[in-house]
Amino acid sequence: MPIIYSLISRGRTVLAEHQLPDATGNFPQVTRLILSKISPDDSGKRTYVSDEQTFHYEIIEGLTYLCLTDGGAAGATSSHRIPFLFLEDIRRRFCGKYDEDTRLSAIAFSLDSEFSPVLESRMDYFDGDDIGEVDAISRVQNEIESVKETMVQNIENILERGEKIELLVESTDRMNQQAFVYERSTRRLERTMYWRKVRRRACYAAMLVAVVTIVAMSGCGGIDFHRCRN
Repeated sequence: MPIIYSLISRGRTVLAEHQLPDATGNFPQVTRLILSKISPDDSGKRTYVSDEQTFHYEIIEGLTYLCLTDGGAAGATSSHRIPFLFLEDIRRRFCGKYDEDTRLSAIAFSLDSEFSPVLESRMDYFDGDDIGEVDAISRVQNEIESVKETMVQNIENILERGEKIELLVESTDRMNQQAFVYERSTRRLERTMYWRKVRRRACYAAMLVAVVTIVAMSGCGGIDFHRCRN
């Protein structure tokens, strides 16, 4: 489920955004409508579903981090997890690059030229093949961290023009007593991934040795290497 559009805004003021070059649709217009209907004081994570597109956003300290994914089941936990990992990633990078005064005073698109390439780079990363391993570790870690607030609402109650969009929110609720179980699962998962990489590299090395041996045997006259001995 690729991420095809993302933005960072303060209320209705978009500070930076990026859209995949081959993505088609009125994503900026729809996101502006969504931004006009949500309060920057309403912190938390939300998901809007419209036809084949899904809008995920998170509001923290008055800033909205939003991305659009193409396809995927609206109610599937896996379809929401990676987009929210992406939002958390760009939030950390954005706050690390700009201090609080800049974030709260920047005018529309004043940070776009600097941060849009960052959005593009991270969108490419989270659309890549390696993100599955990151997601597996993060899924266990997120179960330890905190209890998520649940809110399910029909977006048609928020919008004025009757757009067919539904508001869905997923939540994670685990007891603190189970923390040690998830920590152990994280360590086991990391070990599994490490030995998987070791085995893969060992196979590559064995294949390389086999190829070199075959080439040497071919050039030296066979298994006894009689040409090379002479």
